[in-house]
Amino acid sequence: MRGAHPGTGEGRRPDEPPTRHSPAPRGRRRAVLAVVLAASATALALVQHGALPVGPATCPAIGWSTHVEVRLDDAWPDRDVHVLEVRFPAGTDVTGSGTQGSTWTGQGSSSPSSARVEVVRDGTVVHRADVAFETQVIERPHGPRCPGPSRAQAVVPAPRP
Repeated sequence: MRGAHPGTGEGRRPDEPPTRHSPAPRGRRRAVLAVVLAASATALALVQHGALPVGPATCPAIGWSTHVEVRLDDAWPDRDVHVLEVRFPAGTDVTGSGTQGSTWTGQGSSSPSSARVEVVRDGTVVHRADVAFETQVIERPHGPRCPGPSRAQAVVPAPRP
């Protein structure tokens, strides 16, 4: 092995600096950069359209209303001659729009959790009940993570004989 120097690698003298490896060719660097940019753009597009959940949902600051309904159970005898008077706990922002037959309706800026209902017939309270509401979002106009208008419903069970 002519020109070889022991312990230094073939063809290099001890006083020569070590060989440096050249960086990746420009074409390879450009390809890696293109892949990273494409992946970032795809992820950004998916997040903006709600396909990738990232952190809490960013929903528009809209005060959607809740349609509130209290009705008599179908098992009530003579249910159409009864009128419902509905009272909500203090701090509940539901406003009644009236009774139509055996159904009371109202609107609120949030969903109530409970109410006290008096069933009235000919001016006399014939039944009192505390009811719990089931709330359902009825529309999501700004994506699956942003609730819109909702409906809260409660049913007054028929009295036991």
